[in-house]
Amino acid sequence: MTEADLDAAIRAAQAIAQSLRRVRERLVALFPLDAAGVSALDEDQRDRTDALIKRFENLVNTLQDQVFRQIAERELARDPDRMSRRDVLDYMEKIGVLDAADRFLDAVKLRNRLSHVYPEDPAKQAGQLNRVHAATAVVLQALEGVEAWAARRLTPPASP
Repeated sequence: MTEADLDAAIRAAQAIAQSLRRVRERLVALFPLDAAGVSALDEDQRDRTDALIKRFENLVNTLQDQVFRQIAERELARDPDRMSRRDVLDYMEKIGVLDAADRFLDAVKLRNRLSHVYPEDPAKQAGQLNRVHAATAVVLQALEGVEAWAARRLTPPASP
């Protein structure tokens, strides 16, 4: 891992986050959703909710599997592959990148559930979409922690 690799991973996360913020803004008036609200979504709104889910998943993955692991490798000077994902998250909390590792872990668990099952039932869809909408704030805050860390530790800091 080089500093350029870390910078590229941070920039990738920033690009995903920008796209996630845009789609979330376009949907904010719909939340919280219920079964009737899900059933009433038009095709454009359904496409946007799909985009919200996918971009949320992508940001969680990029932060967890690229950015956090590379930060851990840089800071600890050891192979993060020998650390569990939970250990990496705890370390991110320890160095101030994350406010609470458990909150990000909850977002990871949600991402994992979304990638395996997307229910047909509108009430269950509404529940998942509401959870994604709320968890989006957690992953965007995690990126802010990464950016603050990068401003302190990288020279020059990762570009926005």
